Amino acid sequence: MSVLFDMPTRRQVLTSAATVAFGLAAITKFAAASSQRPDVKKPRSIVTWGQSNGSYIVNFAAEPWDRAMAQLISGSDVRIVQGATAGSFLRGSSARDGDSYWVDQRTGQDRFGPAGIFFEAAIREELRQGREICAFVGAGHESEAGKLNSSVDQLRYELAQAWVFEKARSIVAEAGLQPPPVFISPIGRRGEPDYRFSDGVQSIRRIQNKLVATRDWLHLLPETYDIPTDGGAHLRTKEEPNGYVLAAPRQTRKIAQTLGAPIHGGVDGPRIVRVRRRADQVTVSIELDGGTTLRAAGAIDGFRYRIAGTDIPISDVQLTGPTEVRFKLPRSRPRGTEMLFYGYGALTGTEPGRILRDDQDVALPLRWFEGSPTIE
Repeated sequence: MSVLFDMPTRRQVLTSAATVAFGLAAITKFAAASSQRPDVKKPRSIVTWGQSNGSYIVNFAAEPWDRAMAQLISGSDVRIVQGATAGSFLRGSSARDGDSYWVDQRTGQDRFGPAGIFFEAAIREELRQGREICAFVGAGHESEAGKLNSSVDQLRYELAQAWVFEKARSIVAEAGLQPPPVFISPIGRRGEPDYRFSDGVQSIRRIQNKLVATRDWLHLLPETYDIPTDGGAHLRTKEEPNGYVLAAPRQTRKIAQTLGAPIHGGVDGPRIVRVRRRADQVTVSIELDGGTTLRAAGAIDGFRYRIAGTDIPISDVQLTGPTEVRFKLPRSRPRGTEMLFYGYGALTGTEPGRILRDDQDVALPLRWFEGSPTIE
């Protein structure tokens, strides 16, 4: 996309309180009208649908997110308008009531449900005011995690999620503007230990990664699962440091770089590129996105190993180099398909302080991973 940020002159921030389980934001700026002087620059805005799933922005989080973006782009002028439907589901068939869903798939042809209609109206109002939408930011429906028990449900979820993003872009295209990129904020960590739908969250993460891999206009934002929560899905606000203040710099850096701002260092975070098992030892090779090494405070947490669908205990997890981790499996273990996971599902029980991060100034955690090892 060739659209870059202009250098506008003033800031407006408009917010309304709401808490939802799905979120979208539209980053916008004014498009120049033919009757306006070409040298007059007008402000952008961010139309925000807040997220309650441990991702980048919820209600009160708009201000730190806004400040972070302003620091990245000189003269940034941002208006934030938040509108949300509390507890909203992606699909009407999953909704608990008549207005808490985004997509109605029950007629054989996708269309917006009440939450989506509200979202579309806000996009069209921004366009009516002459604002150019530069990007959309969205997150997966964590509320849907308990509804993805079959491959059919997972496929319908995938199609509905893709349709929302594609529909949002098409509304902009209908106005004669360049369809903007879309950013997905990965689902964060659940703080409560009795959360039941970790497998469903894993399905959502798979779908997010699949969608990104098949669409060049779709991008994953950095992870936030390492940021403490208030006990559930919401990032911490009851104690310092505020979770949204911590999340804002890493996620806005990714958006700003994609939109053309010069950003120093990595914006995605380290990723696992190879897994090997020799006897009872597993070696994990990691590629840095920025920085020089990986770090962890104390014993490393976040890895999970399965054989034939059964969790296998791991021990002696250690950093054996700047980008290498090794751990041991029991000598006696079942036979079958082997899988390594990092950041499985809702990460319940994972200690945020013990996960792997790089050593950048804006440190980023290791990205979610699932894959089979090479047996040596």
